[in-house]
Amino acid sequence: MQYINKNTGECAANLNYGTHPGTWEIRPHYSNRYRVLKKGNTIEALDLNVSTGMIEVGKPLPGYNKVIESIEHVVEDDGTDEGREFFEVTCYVK
Repeated sequence: MQYINKNTGECAANLNYGTHPGTWEIRPHYSNRYRVLKKGNTIEALDLNVSTGMIEVGKPLPGYNKVIESIEHVVEDDGTDEGREFFEVTCYVK
């Protein structure tokens, strides 16, 4: 599934099933600007600039009947210096 940027109409991020049970992967598109909101070292929300609002811990995952339990930042080793970044979202059924 794709989240669409509310200003440009282009892809803001891709949402894929995660590799762990109860998880989803949010992969922001390289051309989309986004913000990560933290409290200390804990990610509280992702602002992808989409019409459904921020993706926040404790609120439903937009497009699904699941509540977000946590958001983790992950960097995959893809052979480049930066790696591929994405966010692993753990959810439970509300």
